[in-house]
Amino acid sequence: MINERSRTAKIDELAVQMGVLVIGGGRTASSSPRDAGHVPGRSPAPTEEPRGCLFALSQPPLMIFLGVIGFLLLMAAMHDLFLL
Repeated sequence: MINERSRTAKIDELAVQMGVLVIGGGRTASSSPRDAGHVPGRSPAPTEEPRGCLFALSQPPLMIFLGVIGFLLLMAAMHDLFLL
């Protein structure tokens, strides 16, 4: 029967071969140069695309705030055009 330590080591080795990161396992992503296709001399590719200005503008609370401000500016402009 396979003991727990060798079973965990085999699972970790298979995960490394398949390119899967095992969280909480015996190895970490930086414990072996083979992990994640790391090539010496090159910086690793970013795992998450950086978020820019358009991401921040698409948040619902900000859109509600900008809508209210826009509505108030529209009301002020209509007041100036038609009532003054």
